[in-house]
Amino acid sequence: MAGQLRVWAEVTGPLARKRLRLVFGGCLAMLGVTALTLLGVYVYSRLAQIPVERVVFSGDMQHISRQHLETLVNENLNGGFLTVDIERMRTPLERHPWVFKAVVKRRWPGALEINITEQMPIALWGEDSYLNHQGEVFTPPVYEALPELPSLQGPDGSQLQLMQHYLFIREQIQELDLQVVALNMDVLGGLVAHLHDGSELVFGRGRLQEKLARFIGVYLADLEGRKNQIRSVDLRYRHGLAVAWRTG
Repeated sequence: MAGQLRVWAEVTGPLARKRLRLVFGGCLAMLGVTALTLLGVYVYSRLAQIPVERVVFSGDMQHISRQHLETLVNENLNGGFLTVDIERMRTPLERHPWVFKAVVKRRWPGALEINITEQMPIALWGEDSYLNHQGEVFTPPVYEALPELPSLQGPDGSQLQLMQHYLFIREQIQELDLQVVALNMDVLGGLVAHLHDGSELVFGRGRLQEKLARFIGVYLADLEGRKNQIRSVDLRYRHGLAVAWRTG
C-alpha cells in the first residue's frame, strides 16, 4: 500500500502537474495553429474566387487602341482577382510597339488598373521606324512620317550616336536660323546633314566639332548673305571647305 501511495504522489506531485500543463498547453497551441491555418486557407480560397470584374486603363494613349489592349488583357487573364499573374499580364502589353511601359496593379475589390506610358517618338528612323526618348528603335504596324520630327538614317546600332550628333549640330546652328531636318550616316561613319532650305552640310568622318566651327565662321563671314544660293557645303577638307551653288 505504501508503495502505491508513493507512486500516486509522484504522478500527482508538482513536477507531474507542471508537465501535464505543458503538454496540455502544447496541444492547445497546436490546435490554435491548425485552426488559424484552416481559417487562412478557407479565407484565401474564398477570396481567390473573386473574379476580375473590370479593367481600368489610364495614361495618355494617342496611338494605341483601347479595344486592342482589352483584347490582350482578356487573352492573358488566367485567374481571379488575387491569383491573376500580373507579370504575364504586363509582358504582352509591353510588346505592343507603341507601349513604352505598362504598370498593372490590383485595385480592391475586383479591378485591375493598368497604366500605359506611350512611346515618345523624337525622330524618324530609317524607312518605317521611330526613335524614342531613350534612343531605342520601335516599329509600329502603321507608319506615319511625322513632319515635325527629324529623319535619322544610319547602320544598325548607330542610333544613339546619330542622335547625339543631331542634337549637337542643331544646337550649334540654330542661332544661324538654320534647321536640320535629316541626318544620315553611311557605313563608314560619314555624316551628311540636310537643312530645311534644301541645302546640305557634308561632314564626312570624324572631327565634327572642328568642322562645324569652321562652317559657322565662314557662314557668318561670307555665306549668310547668299544662303539661298547654297546647294551644299563640303567640310571634309582639313583646313577649308567647298561650296556648291544652286543653278538656274
